[in-house]
Formats: sequence, C-alpha cells, structure tokens
Amino acid sequence: MQVVETSVGRPMYSMNTPSTQAEWVTLNAAVNSTAHLEERDGKIIVIGNSTEGALLRWLKEQSYDYLQIRGKTQITKQYLFDSNRKRMSTVIHMGDRSWLLIKGAPEILAGLCTQKLDISEVNVLASRAMRTLAFAHKEIINGDESEIDLVWDGFVGIRDPLRDNIPQSVAICQNAGIRVRMVTGDNPETARAIAQESGILQGGTVVIGAVFRSLLESEQVDAARNLDVMARAEPMDKLLLVKALQKTGEVVAVTGDGTNDAPALKHANVGLAMGIAGTEVAREASDIILLDDSFASIASAVWWGRSLYENIQRFILFQLTINFCACILFFIAPMLGYPEPFTVIQILWINLIMDTVAAFALCSEAPHSGLMSHRPIPQDAKIVTRFMWLSIIVTGSFLIIAGILQMATGFLGGTTSAEIGSVLCCLYYRRSLEWFKLPGTRREDAAIFQREPDIFLCNGSNCRSSSVYRPIRRIGL
Repeated sequence: MQVVETSVGRPMYSMNTPSTQAEWVTLNAAVNSTAHLEERDGKIIVIGNSTEGALLRWLKEQSYDYLQIRGKTQITKQYLFDSNRKRMSTVIHMGDRSWLLIKGAPEILAGLCTQKLDISEVNVLASRAMRTLAFAHKEIINGDESEIDLVWDGFVGIRDPLRDNIPQSVAICQNAGIRVRMVTGDNPETARAIAQESGILQGGTVVIGAVFRSLLESEQVDAARNLDVMARAEPMDKLLLVKALQKTGEVVAVTGDGTNDAPALKHANVGLAMGIAGTEVAREASDIILLDDSFASIASAVWWGRSLYENIQRFILFQLTINFCACILFFIAPMLGYPEPFTVIQILWINLIMDTVAAFALCSEAPHSGLMSHRPIPQDAKIVTRFMWLSIIVTGSFLIIAGILQMATGFLGGTTSAEIGSVLCCLYYRRSLEWFKLPGTRREDAAIFQREPDIFLCNGSNCRSSSVYRPIRRIGL
C-alpha cells in the first residue's frame, strides 16, 4: 500500500502544538497508530495494519521518523480501530493541554465534525479504487473525550494495487462456474472500483453491510443471489452472507485473515485462511491455509481437485469395464460350449498386474485445461455417471464379442484352447500397458499383437479421454 493523494500535500511536523492541517495529519498518522516498520533484507516490512503502515511509509519518504515523533508525544489513552465505529482514537497530552486524535472512514468523521463538509473529493479518490482515510482532532476540556464536535484536518488516498494475476484468476474461476463475491470494509465507491478492476463485478449489486444486515432472513437469501460486492461490512456480515448462500444450496468457500473472520471460516463449506497475514485464530478455524496468500492458489487448488476427482472416475471406469467383461465371458463361455477363457493364474495376473498398474497410470493423469471450463459437480452427484455406464456397456460389449470370437475361431492366434486363452489374456494385459506407455512393451516384442484389432484400444481410450462425462468420444466410432 502507498499514499498517493492527500489534501494537505506534504507532511509537516512541529515540536509545538500543531497549527496547520498538515501538522495535525502528520502527528495523527505517527501517533494514532499501532503499526511499525521493520527493515529486512533491504526491504521495509510493515508490522501490523497495512493501512497504518502506508501512512508510516509516507512519513518516512518525507524524512520524518515516526518513532521520534511518538517518543516526543505523551500518549495517555488509545482506542483501537473498531469495525463498528470505523475509526481509531488516541488521547495525547502536549504541554498543559490534552487532545483527541481520530482517524477513520471519511463519511463517519465528516458527520462528527462541527462544520459541514463537502467530501466529494474523497469520493473521487474512492472511485479510482483508492482506500480513503480522514483525520480529525479535538481539544479535551473538562475530561470530555466524546468523539463529537471534531475539527476536520484532511484526508489521504491510499493505493493498494491488485496483484498481476488477480483478474486472470477471477476470470478462470468464473469460467469454471465459480462466482466470486467480495466482502470489504471499504466504502461502496472504493469497493465498486476494485471489483470492476478485478473482474468481480459482473452485473450484480453492490450492497452496504448495514442494509444487508437489516433485511429479514428470506430477504437476505434473495439479496445474496444477485450480490457481487458487500461494502462497509462488519465481521458478522460475512457470516450472514455465508448462511444466506448456503440456504440457496450453494457450496460456499470463504477467505479470511482476521480473528473476526473465524465464524465465517468455520461455518463455510471450505474455509481458506491466509498463511502469511492470517491470525492464528483464523488459521485454526479454516480448512485450508494459503501459504502465499494468493487468490491464484485457490484457482490452482480447484483445478487439481477436479483433476483428482476425474482421475478417480477414470480408475473406476477402467476397473468396472475389465471386471464386467471378465464376469460375462466366464458366464457365457461354458454356456456356448467353450472352455473357460482364463485360468486362475491368468485371472490373478490380470487383476494384480494389468488392473493395478493400468489403474495407477490413469490416476496419475496430469490435469488439463478443460477441467476449468465446466460447471462444478453437485454435492449429490453420483461418481459413476450415466455416460460412464454407457461406456462400460458399449466398450465391454465389444470386448466380450471379440473375446468370444477369439475363443471360437482363434483369429488372433493360437490353435489349442490353452493357447487361445493365453492370447486373450495377453491382449488384455499387453494393450493396457502399451496404451499407458509403460516401459518394456514395444509392439515388436511379440508378432502376435500385429494382428489385434483396434477394439482393444477402446477401454484405455475411453478412460483417458479428457472428460469422463463424454467417455466414448475417442474410440473412433
């Protein structure tokens, strides 16, 4: 974060009681704060709130040492930032007088000042995706520390640029059927600008947290369906939004880094906490911790998760097809007067070697780009889809017919029943290994396989298709 616009120009500091707005803003930025700057490996790192850290960087850039200012200022009380109050206050003592320094949301502080203020310039900065912060002060007389009748000092605009991969990652999620919503404490104009810049705002509504909170539960459900951005949100507003979306049947994932985010992280179907900026409470309440605090990692996790699910389906499809063929052949062959197609040793060989090795190869298939182009799979969806059943029946039928013809005519090789069965067993085993490109299975190793029909490619081809939802599209029919 970086301060890029101010109403006071450059910061100014005086050892005496401030007499200008710039001096009051400088004192407020340095004293009314809990953040610190620390140098690590030649870089300035913010310890604490990043917004306060941006103010301290601003002072440092103008050669003002915030630690020196704090050391020369007597701080008597401090009221930390509160999401309900939207401001932070500090009581200081200078000379024989006491002062109340306040910084916070411009629209909140403007309503607490004695004079009527025009904050249109603040709204302009907010519309440019800047985080705006206002400053005010008040002299404490007769111990009156109430935050009213304040004197307006000015405001700053803080730029928090998006990471380069944020718009792309949001677009990937939306293309995958995942709707991204933003819940923020920023004012509506800033939230809207950031949402537009990141691609989150897609024709939905921008709702203020207080408005959403005031709705009935049924109205919150209706509002949540079309909500893209919630601005000026309080911690419990995120939890209300999660509950409202879950009532519509949605699977909700929530990101958070603060202690106040813990209820929403815990209640969501998937809670994702920040590993760097997140608090220990948030990490404990979450299901997944993002080690790099990057939204792109969420898109990557979805991609790999879908790949794992599809690979499990490939494994099931392959196993069911082979077992279906073997069972039917064992049942039909004696009825047609043929000997058993496989011996006990051959059955063990097929199950231990072919099924296991080939299934492992299917499970290790790398994810492909098509995974992020279809909608999420419903929670109640069956892992064996109707297209998988169709593949099992169609592919299995061809393999069964080919097996019966081999037993009847020996057209693939072999003269005796034992040789014919061995050829059939080898075809099942050989073709699977060759399809999965395992070592030691070159075609020239056995001349018998030169004459095998392409039908034995069907099962491997179906299982390796890019989507198990269309399993028979690659068998060449």
